[in-house]
Amino acid sequence: MQTPFFSPFPQRVTVLGGTGFLGRVVVQALARKGCLIRVPTRAPEKAEILQTAGSPGQIEAVPSLLRTDAETTETLGEADAVVNLIGLRRERRERDFQAMHVETPARLARLAKQNGVRDFVHLSTLEAGPHAPSRYARSKALGEEAVRTFFPNAVVLRPSQMFGAGDWFFHWLASLARFSPVLPLIGEAETKRQPVYVGDVAEAAIKVLGDPAARGRIFELGGPEIMTRRALLESALKAVDRKRLILCFPPGLASFCAGLAESFGHPFLTRDYVRRLGTDSVVTALPENTLSGLGILPTSLDAILPATLQGFRR
Repeated sequence: MQTPFFSPFPQRVTVLGGTGFLGRVVVQALARKGCLIRVPTRAPEKAEILQTAGSPGQIEAVPSLLRTDAETTETLGEADAVVNLIGLRRERRERDFQAMHVETPARLARLAKQNGVRDFVHLSTLEAGPHAPSRYARSKALGEEAVRTFFPNAVVLRPSQMFGAGDWFFHWLASLARFSPVLPLIGEAETKRQPVYVGDVAEAAIKVLGDPAARGRIFELGGPEIMTRRALLESALKAVDRKRLILCFPPGLASFCAGLAESFGHPFLTRDYVRRLGTDSVVTALPENTLSGLGILPTSLDAILPATLQGFRR
């Protein structure tokens, strides 16, 4: 009698945040692997675009708010693996960093462990730290701790600033450069970033799934170049072939403007975001805990940005 073949790669994967910038790429990659994918979402209509990434019935959008243990357990379904990509760039009245970055991941990890989920991948950030100046980065650190408390073998991914088709930062800059003679440089101009391609981060998430050697580890994900925030703006302008004045808003002035914006509700710029911009986001881990340790060659910004911003060129 032939011994059945056992594949360590999970066949049923629940992806939280699957309709987001990174989530869409992860779902597409899982679909190519032949997985059955559940995508919990507050707005199922946002998941409709994902249906074309797989075969009929392969990707299931599940309406869910993840507010209770019962709802969360039902949402996870019979998953072999959970990939948590939930995150907020800025707080809102109904959703804050504590709820989305700490409490929700803790509930997911606890219930996933109780329900026999084999692999848990959690998205954090390179800026995470218990003493970070921004609430965003501190909440990410607390979220990591909570996840690993309930699911010790969880894999944590800490990417730097991500770029790729549909990213908000470079597309916002390119859109602004179409009509404005000035691009604002908010906060510290010389703060360092190590921009990482969204496809490389998605590949890292796929690589660690089902890999026993990856369980319980933290991977720091950055691209091949370390750049200042001013250089990022210059790269965007080069990609769209436009010359614009870069106007610096130092942290004090930027924080004052953010405070005014916050007073009007749902601001694009917040004081916490300004504090976050003052923190470097670069890889400091040993090589085995980076993209190269996962066998992934980091993609440069110049290799991707001109194509993704083609529609904004003169």
